[in-house]
Amino acid sequence: MTMDELSGWCGGGAYGVCVAFAVDGAPHDAAWLAHAALWLASLRSQPDDALWLDDGKLYFVRRYDCDVDAAALRVGIEQQGAVARWLSAHHEAARGMRHAGPCE
Repeated sequence: MTMDELSGWCGGGAYGVCVAFAVDGAPHDAAWLAHAALWLASLRSQPDDALWLDDGKLYFVRRYDCDVDAAALRVGIEQQGAVARWLSAHHEAARGMRHAGPCE
């Protein structure tokens, strides 16, 4: 599955549909992953968001209810894509800050 420059996957089951978008910037270090996971957990409006690390590739996953209407699904997926892009940019910026020395 692709949306603009994002790659990912989707799958359905008894409890809804899961959509995942890859978060660029591997390798992802443990400290950044912990901070990103805690940030996602703090979002009360999206309790079905998660990060999933699969063979070195990080995915931002969101579950949608089975009965979600098409318009709400579209808005949710577009928002999810924006968050995946933000996570990629945030990770890249965090890596850059760690590698910059005092003389750079």
